[in-house]
Amino acid sequence: MTLIEPNKIRANTLALQKSESPSNISTQPQPSNEKITEIKQQTRPIHHNKPLPKPSIRKPIAQVKKIEAINKTTLNNYAFIDCQNLWYNLDKDWQLDWNKFYEFLKNKHSVSRGYVFIGFVPGLQKMYQQLQEAGFILIFKPIQETSKGIKCNVDTEMVLQTMIQLPNYDKAVIVSGDGDFTCLVDHLSTIKKLEAIMIPGQKSYSHSLEKAGKDKVIFISKLKNILAKDAAAEEDMPMIISE
Repeated sequence: MTLIEPNKIRANTLALQKSESPSNISTQPQPSNEKITEIKQQTRPIHHNKPLPKPSIRKPIAQVKKIEAINKTTLNNYAFIDCQNLWYNLDKDWQLDWNKFYEFLKNKHSVSRGYVFIGFVPGLQKMYQQLQEAGFILIFKPIQETSKGIKCNVDTEMVLQTMIQLPNYDKAVIVSGDGDFTCLVDHLSTIKKLEAIMIPGQKSYSHSLEKAGKDKVIFISKLKNILAKDAAAEEDMPMIISE
């Protein structure tokens, strides 16, 4: 058995204690508080204040056209008809079928109400009834007999009713070839409330209406094939001079 001298034991102990002292332990430098804060901010999850935009989905062309067609049928348009001007200025080789005319206004121009301004002539109750059964609302004006015939002024009443009803309809259809309605047509066109200006015939009408109505002008004489009465009328309207 080998004995170790006391002096060597003491020397080895001192050397071991010296190697384990804090000054001899290898340590890495610790990050500062500012660096720690910066690292936390970089690793923090990102939160969006606004929701991400939804991807746009384009509707098929057929679906868009279908929606436009539905919107058109939901319009609430009114028609205002100068009956005597319509009757007098149509070509004499055909007669207007009022049932077909009402259906045309309803289906083509989304008309929900059609006002017919007409002079009241005794003995024509049957014709008035036919107009009402077709769906029209009749507004009668008194007539005056003169040397030139029967006179009736519907222009003022028709303009007045068109303006009174203005908040109740989307757009108006004016049926007349009388130049007295030029200001009305021009105003409706300016405020985007004109659906159409329907002029009875191309032979006799005020060209000022055509200028005011622009691309909204429709000549009823061109619609003979779809609006003509199948058989001759049982009663003719007497000639009324409209003022």
